[in-house]
Parts: sequence; structure tokens; C-alpha cells
Amino acid sequence: MVSSRSTIELLLMQFFPTYLRSLYPNQKDVVCVVLLFIFRCINTKEFTSRMLDFLDDPASLRRFQSKLIVDGYILKNIKLWLYHFYITDNLSKDYAYASSKKFGVNKNDVDLGIFVKQDEELRSALYSYKDKYEAESLTSFDHNVSRIIKEVDIYTRKFIVKKMKFLMQSHGLLLDDLVMELTISGIQGLFMMYPCIKSPLHSTNIFKRVVHNSGINLIVKHTTKSRSVLSRDVDGNFSSRILPLSMVYETHTYKLTDVNIMTIQGDYGSFLGNSFSLDDLLSIQNILNEYTGHKKTFLYLLTGEYDLFFTKWLHTNRKIQRNVTNDQYYDKLVQQDQLSLYTRLSLQYLGVSYQQGIDFIKELQNRLVSN
Repeated sequence: MVSSRSTIELLLMQFFPTYLRSLYPNQKDVVCVVLLFIFRCINTKEFTSRMLDFLDDPASLRRFQSKLIVDGYILKNIKLWLYHFYITDNLSKDYAYASSKKFGVNKNDVDLGIFVKQDEELRSALYSYKDKYEAESLTSFDHNVSRIIKEVDIYTRKFIVKKMKFLMQSHGLLLDDLVMELTISGIQGLFMMYPCIKSPLHSTNIFKRVVHNSGINLIVKHTTKSRSVLSRDVDGNFSSRILPLSMVYETHTYKLTDVNIMTIQGDYGSFLGNSFSLDDLLSIQNILNEYTGHKKTFLYLLTGEYDLFFTKWLHTNRKIQRNVTNDQYYDKLVQQDQLSLYTRLSLQYLGVSYQQGIDFIKELQNRLVSN
């Protein structure tokens, strides 16, 4: 059984004071669910469902989850070390202790490494990662993060000045403060994605996407009806109480194959064209998550998120250069106001006719209007 003094269990005890007493001997099952969650093997919905089987307190669970996903020690030190230890062939306690020191992991968390290798569900869930993603050292991960922060700094500042100027004007927020907040979100995004990072370029794209999405979330936060919903004028400034859908990036599950818990946004306004209050937009997620198969994949592609197989298809069919990924191409077309081309290519990739795509978009539009 995992030590009752591990950091994860201490965090559980913080929100569920009777955790150890009420769950004995099932504490290890709860820790297993938490580890599956932070390794993106299960999504938020499954995490919530499974946790509530043990801990019948939804409010405390939400607070626990909110704390968990911003805990740098768990998501960085423990997670990096656990994956490193998992892909090695050495199961000895001595090696667990020795390797954990290199990642700054406390002694009370070393039993987690043995647990990951011995628990059948965890071992099976992580097995698919083993041949796809390399383990990083703490030093290499930190260097990569430092590199990305420097490279993305100008992008972050331009994004804030372009899309969030009204926050500085109306709410007295400073540019450097907003840069810091979005940068921290980007770092947390990398923590959550690890180890599913394919390359330095992929990690940079993840960081930029999270920075962008976090900025949009701040816009949503400050433009609900209770805070005077704003719209965007011809100069790009927000002013009224209704925000055009074409300016809003709706939130839904990061990867629609239900394997992780990050959030992204997709610009549906380019082909839906209607205006909604932001309070209405907050409920769109429930509709989008109902779709399956090609419809779900189509929506995922339209978010502009990086997709390995779509990128390869674009390369094979000579739609983009070999050094360009689909998400970079998406950003370029958005800037050129040519997102309809990306939509057509997404349909071609899926083997779906353009008319079928238009019919689905109309279906989605009608549902959003009636929602």
C-alpha cells in the first residue's frame, strides 16, 4: 500500500479529513485514480466519477482537483520522476531512493514509484507512453521551459495588447502582470501534458496555445453579464454587452479522445457567424461534448490544436511545407482570414464531403441558437 504520508495522500487529507480512516484499505485505489488523472490517462469526467465512488463530497473534490492541477511539486517533480522510474527496468527500493533525489522528490513519496510499477491498471495505462515519449530529467525540463518562455514572450505581449487591452484600461491590470499570469498558465500546461510531448517544437506550440486560451478565459471572466459583457468594435476594442461569436473561443475537452484534462478553445465563429452573450457561450461545451466519431474529430481539428496524423496528411498531400505543423498552418490562416480553407482540408482528411460538413455546421448552429 502507498504510504499514508505521501504528498498526494496528505493533500487528500487536507480536503477529506477522514480520508485514511474511512477508506482503509482502499487508499491505494484513490491514489491510483489521482495518478491516472495527472498522467492524462483518464479525463475529468471519469476522474470525478471514480473519485466520488470513494469520496462522496463533490464540493470538496472540486477544491481538491483545483489544488492538484496547480501543485508544481506533484505535477513536475513527482510526475517527472515517476515516469523516469516507470520506464526503467530497475524495481529496487535503493534505485527508487537514488533516482528520486535527482528530481527533488521527498522520501515519503518514493513508495509511489514502486506503486506505479506494481499496480496493474497504472502499469497498463502508462505502457502506451513508453515507446512514444522519452523521459526528461528535471534539468532538461527546466531548460526547455526557460527556452520557451524567452521565445514566446513577444507572442504573449502582442496577444495581450491586441486582445486584452480593455482589461488594462477598464480594470487597471498591468501588462507585466498579465504576462506573468499567462506565462504561469503556459508552464502549468506543460506540466499537465508531460510526458506526451513529441518535440521541442511541440512543447512550444502547447505553451503558446495555453497562453492564448488562458487569455481568452480571462476575457470571458471579465465580460460576463455581471461584469458588463463587451463586444469588439472595428478597432479591435471591446465595448458593448454582446460579444460576437467570431471573437470568442469556446472551451471543451483538450483532446476529444478522452485521455486528458487540459482545455483548449476553437474559433467556431468563422463559420457559425451568430452573436451570443457570453453567458450563453458558457453552455456550448455540453453540446460539443455530445458528438462522436467524425463529428467529434471534425470539431477537434477545427480548434487548430496540434494533430500528428492530420499534419502528416497535409505533408503527404503537399498542402503545407514539411517544417510546418497543422496548428501553425491554422494560426496562419486565421491571421489571413482564410479559415474556410482549413475547414475544407479537414473535411478532405476525414473523407467527408463539403456538403456534409456544411450540413453538420448548420446542425450545430441551430443547436447553439436554440440552446
